[in-house]
Amino acid sequence: MVDQLTAQIQGDQAAIDNAQTQLSYTVIKSPLSGRAGFRLVDPGNIVHSSDDNGIVTIVQLQPIAVVFTAPEENVPQINQALEEGALVPVEVLSSDGLRTLAQGSLARVNNEVDQASGTIRMKATFENKDNVLWPGLSVATRLLVNKLKDATVIPDNAVQRGPNGLYAFVVGHDNKVAVQAIKVSQSGDGESVVEQGLTPGQRVVVAGQYRLEIGSLVQPTEAPPAAPGKEAANSPAATANP
Repeated sequence: MVDQLTAQIQGDQAAIDNAQTQLSYTVIKSPLSGRAGFRLVDPGNIVHSSDDNGIVTIVQLQPIAVVFTAPEENVPQINQALEEGALVPVEVLSSDGLRTLAQGSLARVNNEVDQASGTIRMKATFENKDNVLWPGLSVATRLLVNKLKDATVIPDNAVQRGPNGLYAFVVGHDNKVAVQAIKVSQSGDGESVVEQGLTPGQRVVVAGQYRLEIGSLVQPTEAPPAAPGKEAANSPAATANP
C-alpha cells in the first residue's frame, strides 16, 4: 500500500511537471544576455518551431569575441606564448590602426592552418563594458607574444634590398652617406628590428635612396616619430631607436 501511494504521488508530480513544461512554451526566453535586432515577424504572423529565420536575433556583447588571423610562420611563437601559461594580450584597434578600442586576451587558436591563405585563425575575448566592439565591426588586431629588450628599430623605408642582402644608407657625422649591411629579424607597423649592422643613435636614410651613392653629401633632417601603424616615410633621415 505504501509503494502504491508513493507511485501515485510520483505520477501526480509528473503530471505537474508536464503542465509546467507546457506552460513554459508560452514564453520564449533567450539563452544569453545581449541586444536584440530588428524583429523578423510581425504581430499576427504564424510561427513554427521549424522556421529557419526565427522571431528575432540576439547577439552577446559582454563579453564579446573577435576572430582574426595571423601568418602561418607565427604559429610557433603563438603556441610558445600560450604554453607559458600567462594570458596572451590582444589589442583591438580601429580599421585604420590609429585608435585603440579594447584590450583582451587570446582565448583559442584553430587546430589547422588554412592552406589557401597560409594563415591561422584565432579568437580573442574582450569584456567590452563600454560596448565599443560590435558584431560585424571591421577592426585591426595586435597580438603580443614576446617583448624584445634593447632592440634597435628603424623605419621600414630605410631597409634596402640588394644582391648581397639587406642594407641601409647611414649618414655619418660629416653628413656623408655610407652603405651598411644589416640583418632584420622581424617587421611590423612600419618598423623593422635590426639584429646586426646598426647601433642606436645612427642616422639612416628613409627616402630618396635612388639618388645616393657611397660618399654622397646630404643635408639630413630628423624624421618625426611615426604614429602607431604609420611609417615615417616623408623625411629624408631617421634615427635608429633603442
